[in-house]
Amino acid sequence: GTITEQSSIRYKKDVVGIEFISDRIELLKPVRYKKIENDAEEIGLIAEDVAQLFPEVVKYDNEGRPDGVNYSRLSVILLKAVQELTERVNKLENK
Repeated sequence: GTITEQSSIRYKKDVVGIEFISDRIELLKPVRYKKIENDAEEIGLIAEDVAQLFPEVVKYDNEGRPDGVNYSRLSVILLKAVQELTERVNKLENK
């Protein structure tokens, strides 16, 4: 299966580019952990940590607490960071 979401401009308004984010990407802390419910080992991010840096990719529970990370939305932020780093590398190579 694939993950497909509506992404046409037809469904969007107030569209603006994402600002410089590389400095915030560096603050994300990938972790290894075991799920409490079944002891399964996984890797990921802690929703509370992500909420401090990128609240728009965090799902919140009914009480407003960070509950999950929308990793498909996070991939867009990572793409922006790659673009920023590519631009920096290109500038350094052209000096």
